[in-house]
Amino acid sequence: MAKKRSFTAKRNKGKTKEVLFHNLTDGKGPKVVKQAQGVLIVFQIIISIIKSIAKLFSKKRKVADSNSGVVNSLKEPNKQIKNLLNTDQGQKNNLEVEQKKTAFSSVEIKEKKTTIRQPLKQEIGEEEKQRKEEKKLQPKSTEVLINKFIESNKESLIYGEEIRIMSHEFRKLGTRQKKKPYGNLKNYLFFHKEKDFGVMLFDGIYTLMGFMRTRYSVSPLEISKLFLDDNVKARTLGSKVFTKETDSEDEFLEAVFKLNADVLAEEYLNSLD
Repeated sequence: MAKKRSFTAKRNKGKTKEVLFHNLTDGKGPKVVKQAQGVLIVFQIIISIIKSIAKLFSKKRKVADSNSGVVNSLKEPNKQIKNLLNTDQGQKNNLEVEQKKTAFSSVEIKEKKTTIRQPLKQEIGEEEKQRKEEKKLQPKSTEVLINKFIESNKESLIYGEEIRIMSHEFRKLGTRQKKKPYGNLKNYLFFHKEKDFGVMLFDGIYTLMGFMRTRYSVSPLEISKLFLDDNVKARTLGSKVFTKETDSEDEFLEAVFKLNADVLAEEYLNSLD
């Protein structure tokens, strides 16, 4: 009895499956089953494709991450090098700043020294200018001594406005002689009263002149340059122009020799200043 019941139960279960399958397929049979199985297979294939695509994307991300890691690892040394370069540049800039400071301080010291020296130089320059101006204002020693000579010997001299008296003698000069410096009466400072000697000033040079006179002619002759050396007396006495001089002329010449010596001595003393 028990075996029969189990067999009948199995038969009933099989019937229920068939009924359920029949209900699911709406009674259409094995064709629908095959279609459903095909759909499931397609879905499985799509899911596997999606999974493979996801795996590929994950691999690409890993590669990209590794590449970025490599790039970052390469960038880090570059950053270190840049940092070193920046530190070196900063040190250079600091050195340049210090050098500029030292240069500026040295310039300030030089400027201070120059500012101290400049007033001293200005004072010295002003003193020198004052001395030069005083010298310019003062008459030259030569002129002073000549004026003293004229004052002390004026009784035996022709000077100043009296020089016009000599115009009668200078008219006897030839045309060529009149064009010479010694032919111009304005170039003479004074003459001896006997009209045979005179002192000429031309182009800053003093000259002792002698005159050979006749009734119709006059010949001016240079005896010696004055105030240049001590040989005026020797040149005058060695001259063959004048063989006979009066006592007044001798006194005049000796006074001229003394004047020459005084001017040379005065110029020497002035040069020592």
